[in-house]
Formats: sequence, C-alpha cells, structure tokens
Amino acid sequence: MSQSFHFPTLEYLKFGNIFSSSLDNFNFKIFPDIDDCKIKVIIWQGQNCLDASEALFDKIFRLSDDGLNEMISWIKDNYKNLKC
Repeated sequence: MSQSFHFPTLEYLKFGNIFSSSLDNFNFKIFPDIDDCKIKVIIWQGQNCLDASEALFDKIFRLSDDGLNEMISWIKDNYKNLKC
C-alpha cells in the first residue's frame, strides 16, 4: 500500500476538532466529545460524504493516548477487512 491514512493528534481532538480522512473508497470521521472524554468514529464507503452515505461501523473510544492508538488500529483493521 503506497498510500496511507492521516490521523489527528490527541491534542487536536482535545480541542473538540472533528477530523475526517479517506483512502480509496474507505472513509472515516472522528467526533471528539471533550465533556465525556470520548471519541466517536464512523466508517463508511464510497465517494459521497457521510451525510449522503450509510455508516458501516461506528465505535466509541476514550479520549486518551491509549484510546487514540486503539482507534487507529480499529480503523486500519476495518480497512484491511473491507479490502478483502
């Protein structure tokens, strides 16, 4: 795989910034909830934005270094599984 995902830093998310990225037709969007110290991630496929698509997966992680690392692994695993 010559291309790779881009992920936000924990600091970026701690300011409540939403983040989205894609690779091929695989897309994800991250919604931090700084009040509850959580990160919600939604995954979808296709060329359309999330609002015009059906979510395939979503999951909530802790807004922490460990949570961010778990989130990144989860996103990469889902990408690999959907590519098969």
